[in-house]
Amino acid sequence: MKTKEINQPGGKPFLLVQDKEPLDVFVDGAINMSVGPSVSKLIFFRVTETDQEKKMDIREPALRLTLPTPALFELASFVLQQGQENRDKILDNAAKQYEAFRTALQQLKIEQGEKGERVP
Repeated sequence: MKTKEINQPGGKPFLLVQDKEPLDVFVDGAINMSVGPSVSKLIFFRVTETDQEKKMDIREPALRLTLPTPALFELASFVLQQGQENRDKILDNAAKQYEAFRTALQQLKIEQGEKGERVP
């Protein structure tokens, strides 16, 4: 059994036991949150499809995370800290993703023509 001592800012130190992989659940975003005095709940969603007529995503709840409220604020603090520490990398990566997406769309426009018709 593998253990690791963890010291997070704002939280008390603890030992993390790593004998198996944690459950991986992919979500597209958060859809709702309730913060209570003792327990908080976050509801996350997945985009399942897009309504072409309304041009709107169809979202379905995918995961409800229930945790003690103090742990929610510890998580929020940890997210902000990590965001600040990795700010430059996050912004750089976002710019690269934007450029790759823009290039792909420009190529699509060239292949399909200006009005979306297919170019032979």
